[in-house]
Amino acid sequence: MNDPAAAHAPFRTLFHGVTASSATAGLFLVRTEDEWVSHWTAWMRAERPGPAVPAVDWEAELAVVLAVGTRPASGYQVTIEHLAVRDRHLHVSAWEDRNGGAALDVITFPVHAVAMPLRDLGDDLYLVQRITTSKDDC
Repeated sequence: MNDPAAAHAPFRTLFHGVTASSATAGLFLVRTEDEWVSHWTAWMRAERPGPAVPAVDWEAELAVVLAVGTRPASGYQVTIEHLAVRDRHLHVSAWEDRNGGAALDVITFPVHAVAMPLRDLGDDLYLVQRITTSKDDC
């Protein structure tokens, strides 16, 4: 990600944590409110009452979602560290912390969703994901 031709893209976190409902694994570029509400509703369907959908200014922003899928215990998380745009392609740098210590036996679905300034982006996304355990030095 140290490409001088890539433009850094600032972002703000919309959701960072684990969901109790299945989150489809993948890296998603969300361009509309309907898509965003669909993701949010799927993640929060086990919550009663469900939390409000985080606001995105669709005239000025788009959302990026990284969901790593099913994890077998507590203590897992995924974090988007850096976004960069090069030739209309979004490059996402992230890390996943895989619990290396004591944990609860509960299935979780780690997700990080961020909003970034609206850009003219193609459909290609590139992910560089670093995986650590809580015992590793970051």
